This record gives sequence, structure tokens and C-alpha cells, in this order.
Amino acid sequence: MSTSLLSRLAGFVLAAMIVLTIVSSITGLFSSAFAGAASWIAAALLLGRVSTVQRIQVIVMVGVGSIAAGYAISRGGTPDLLSALDKNHGLITMLASISFLRLISLPRNSATERPALPVGHSAMVQSFLNVAVFGAVINMTSALLVLDRLQVEKSLNRFSTKTISRVFSGCSGWSPFYGGMAVVVVYVAASDVSRLILGGLPFAVIGFAVTWAMAVTFERERVDQFVGVAFDVRNLWLPATLAAIVFSLYLASDGSSILVSIAIGALLLTFAVLLIREGAANTVRHVASHIREGLPMMSGELYLFLAAGFLAMGLAALLEVTGLKIPLDNFGASSAAWVLGAIVVLSMIGIHPLIPISTVTPFLLPLEPSPNLLGITYLFGWSLGTSGSWLSGTHLIFQGRYGVPSWSAAVKNWPFMGVMFVVAVILLHVYERYGI
Repeated sequence: MSTSLLSRLAGFVLAAMIVLTIVSSITGLFSSAFAGAASWIAAALLLGRVSTVQRIQVIVMVGVGSIAAGYAISRGGTPDLLSALDKNHGLITMLASISFLRLISLPRNSATERPALPVGHSAMVQSFLNVAVFGAVINMTSALLVLDRLQVEKSLNRFSTKTISRVFSGCSGWSPFYGGMAVVVVYVAASDVSRLILGGLPFAVIGFAVTWAMAVTFERERVDQFVGVAFDVRNLWLPATLAAIVFSLYLASDGSSILVSIAIGALLLTFAVLLIREGAANTVRHVASHIREGLPMMSGELYLFLAAGFLAMGLAALLEVTGLKIPLDNFGASSAAWVLGAIVVLSMIGIHPLIPISTVTPFLLPLEPSPNLLGITYLFGWSLGTSGSWLSGTHLIFQGRYGVPSWSAAVKNWPFMGVMFVVAVILLHVYERYGI
């Protein structure tokens, strides 16, 4: 069977996973393990789409998890294999549902209707706002919309991709619609999403300001020549409406699952707008096309999250039978800074933030840390890893789409990442002192 046919089949399996997750969460009529099983079936179908580097990471994670689980069994332990099956299907469902928003966020004007692009300092700031505001909801699509437009106008350069990537990385430090927040919700279940949003927003705003300040201070000539995309406040309806729907659903569900609330909200908004714009027949056509072509594109994330769940299962079983501990008596801002530093350094050499997060969490939870302090540490690590890792999805997409070498883009972001690491450490100490 061809890879293309397997990918399309996987898309429909992922769509079934979304439905199973939502129905299971709302009704409780059946186990969420069915949704977890669907995610693993989709992964098997998408094996041919996974890159060599991703395969190595997954093999290492599953291998370590298997060794840990095997040792636990030899010592009389009982690894929770069911948790490995459905540990991360909730966050996979959220990311898959969010991807449908692309169907209503893409520009509808033809090339002949496009207004002239602004130039200069104001153009740069407006482009940053487009990425920061809309990226908080529609993820990478916001950055691609801006950069694609510049590419069409032959105005794309390394300075624009560098600065846009920095602003975009801040979104994952606070937005509930990103994988980073979903990971925190899964691995630090006691954390408060609303407080994490409030704690992460200052980090993103400061990152925006640092990006601007470094640009106007060290590359003023490029700022003056920056060709950008105008920020239109009329387009704020998308993030505003989605946020209202999601938090209404979250409150109505008595705060049971923010991941499911986000998934339902994204799907409801997408279907409603498509029906109004396109009618029923075209809505079905667009949705079916996204299921066949769009959902399989998350193969890398799918494998990474499933492998992380398996790794967490094995480590949890190992801790249960050995009582291994890390040399810490408590988890405060100083400890958080060390954890954050480890995540950052590992991301610089190409290790995805999810791997250290899923590895260290079982060792940290017995210390009974502040859930929100631990959660915000992970969010800061996820954000910094996005900007400074040569294997981050952002840089790999930029490389494939715009020809910007991922290693070069990552290294050029290291000075920015260093500044923001200091900002993150300061914020961690503030949050420890005054609470988050």
C-alpha cells in the first residue's frame, strides 16, 4: 500500500480519535483508551512520513521506557501499560482540532486585491503584532501567512525570518492553544491554566520588546528596510471568538478538561464559519480535504507525544520499585532555574523539550512542588526551545519552505535566548515570592 494512501487512512483514524476523545470525555460511556488506541494506529500508518532524526528520538524514548518497565517487572512491579496507551491522546486531540482553524484563517483575497505592503519600523511592529496576536490561536499558520506574503512580494530575507521566529516563540510560553500548555496540563495536572496564562504573558510581552530592542539597536538599517504585513484589527474576531467559546465550555464543564474544551471550541468555530461562508457542500469538501491532507502532517508531533507517554510509563514503574530520587529537598525558583537551564541546553543540541519534561517530572512530583511554578518553568523551557533548537518544528519548517538553514537560524537566536533565559529566571523568583 502506498505511503500516500496510508497517510490518508491515518487522517481518518486521527479524525476518529478526535471524536472518541470528545465523546468519551463528555459522556463517560466508554474508556478513553479507545481514543488512545486510535492514536497508535494512526502512528503505525504514518511511519513512512517520520524523518530519520525523529525516528532516532522516538526509538531512544521507547527504548528507555521499555528497559525501565522491564526492570520494574523483574523487581515485581506492574507498569501501567494502559497509561502508555492513552497518556497523551488528549493533547494530540487538541492539536489535531486546532489544525482545522487553518481552514478559516487563510487569506481570501487574490493576489491582485492585495494592498501594497508597508515598509520600515511601523511595518516591522505590525508584522510582529500579526504573529503575536494571531499566533496565540492559529499557531505556526500566523508566521507562515506573514512570511509567505513577503516571499510572494520578493521581500523575504533572513532578518525577517529571524525576528518573526523570535516573536512566534513567545506564543508557546502562555497560549493555551499550544502543545506546551497541553503538556503541562497532562504532566502537571494540578496546575491552574488561567494562572499559567497570566504568568506566561509577561514573558511573551518582554520577548516581543527584546526582539524589537535588539533589532533597532543592532540592525537599524534592516529595520528601516523591513517590508511587513499590516495589522488589521478587524481580524481580531478569530482569537477573540475562539477564546470566548473555549472558556465558556471550560466553565460549563466545571473545569474538567481544558484540552477537550479547546478541541470542541476549535471545531465548532471552524464548522460554523465554513457553513456561513461556503455552505454545507463546500464545508464537507474542505473538512474532508483537511482530514486527508492536513491531519497526517502532524506525524512528527504524534510520534513524539506517544513516545513520551511510553517513556513516562516506564520511568514511573521504575521509581515505584526502586524509590529513586533526585538530590533536592524542595522545588523552588532556584531549582526551577536549573531545570529550565537543562531544558534549554538540551534543546540547543537538538533534544525536544518534551523529552526532558517527561523524564524529570516523575522525579520532581514527589517533592510536592508548586504546580504552577513547575508548569510555568516547563512553558518557559518550551518557548526557549522553540527559538533556539535547530531541530524545532519552527526552524525545520522555515528551512523547507524558505531555504533558511535550521542550524543557522537557531544559532542566530542564541543571543536572544540567553537574554530571555535571564528574564525567565527573574520571573521564576518573582512568582515564587509573590505566588502564581
